[in-house]
This record gives sequence, structure tokens and C-alpha cells, in this order.
Amino acid sequence: MACCGAATAQEHQTYRCKVADVVTLAEDGRLRTDDNPKAVMRQFYDGAIIDTLTGAVTYRDGTQRVWKVIKKGSGDNDYVLVPDVVMPDADDFAVVAVTDFIRVRAWKEKPKVRFLVFGLSTMASGPCEVVR
Repeated sequence: MACCGAATAQEHQTYRCKVADVVTLAEDGRLRTDDNPKAVMRQFYDGAIIDTLTGAVTYRDGTQRVWKVIKKGSGDNDYVLVPDVVMPDADDFAVVAVTDFIRVRAWKEKPKVRFLVFGLSTMASGPCEVVR
């Protein structure tokens, strides 16, 4: 479904993403690469399928979680997904949104789709491909 004209139109698509890198905040305050194939971020998100219309994320073990799409992608913006949880006030929601999020960059000007997942103090990133 196209949105806003040819130059910035983005179709909501579903992407399969591959984790290329994982970094974590170490005890000394530095970012450290995590090459462990059993790292939680790698286990969850390597091969994950992300639906940018519904926010559904299907992990490689087949479980699915629906995230809330709080920003729709365009020529200038990433898709931004946060956990779909009920929060009693906006401050609590803001805390969740800055500590756990998924970004999918699917810009027409940059045809290589990428994703970034942040959870607490660990971040994973990598390329994505359209699956539908």
C-alpha cells in the first residue's frame, strides 16, 4: 500500500533479517563485540521475520510477538517498533521505548534494507531481505 507519492512512498513489507553484529555494554563502559553464536540477541533475531505493517515479529524458533509500530518508514524515517505493552503513564512508556526497540531502515534511496535491535545494553544489527 503506497502512501505519499512516488518520491517518498514506502510499501509496508515483511523482511527476514540476519544478525551480522552484536555489541554489548561491558562492565568497563566500553562496547564489546559478542561473537558467541548462542548470544541471546543472535538467538532471537538471526532469521527473524519483521512485518512493518502489523509489527509482528516471528523469531526463528517460530514464536511470534506483536510489537507496536510507533513510526512508519518513509524516505527519511525508519520503521520503529517498540514492545506493545500497556503503560499507566507516558513516562513509563518512554522508558520502555528507549530501552527496547527495533528499527528497520527501508529507504528507497538506499536499497539495502538494514535493521537494528536494542535491548537494555545489547544491540544487534544486520541486513534484511523482503519476503513478502
